[in-house]
Amino acid sequence: MNIFLISNDPSLSLAKINQIAINPQDIVCLFNHANPIKFNKILEHKQKYLFLRYHNNSYWGLDQAIKYQKFYDKIIFINHNKESLEQAKNILNTTIFINESEYSTNTYPNNKYPTSGFVAYNYVLQICNNIFLVNFTGHGSRCEGWNKHDYIFEQQYYKAKSVVII
Repeated sequence: MNIFLISNDPSLSLAKINQIAINPQDIVCLFNHANPIKFNKILEHKQKYLFLRYHNNSYWGLDQAIKYQKFYDKIIFINHNKESLEQAKNILNTTIFINESEYSTNTYPNNKYPTSGFVAYNYVLQICNNIFLVNFTGHGSRCEGWNKHDYIFEQQYYKAKSVVII
């Protein structure tokens, strides 16, 4: 079994998706607004997890998650605020709730917050070591990314662990 974490980067192309050899037993993980769901290969794959990140009293991509929840085996809420996790439990019924601080490393730079992908990577390590990152470019997608993420640290972390980035 392999796990594929697929970024939300809008530059992600069908050609890149077609490079991924996804087998039926593999798990595909999407994030927040789940942009890659637009590709049939991803939409039709049976084992999908969706990670949603808490932000300002809501979750990134929550509307999409509600709309497409039947396509996901698991919807995983990432947060550091216990009260908002409790509120989220009333929204969707097939969910897991994780505290981001438990799945970021104690070496993450101070005053920075790990990306959803970084938290998810460390979370899925409990399931499997064969993890592939798809289109994890080391910068944000719509701009240079949120300045509270440390993309350079994360890229160095993946490189030190010899994680394959497709």
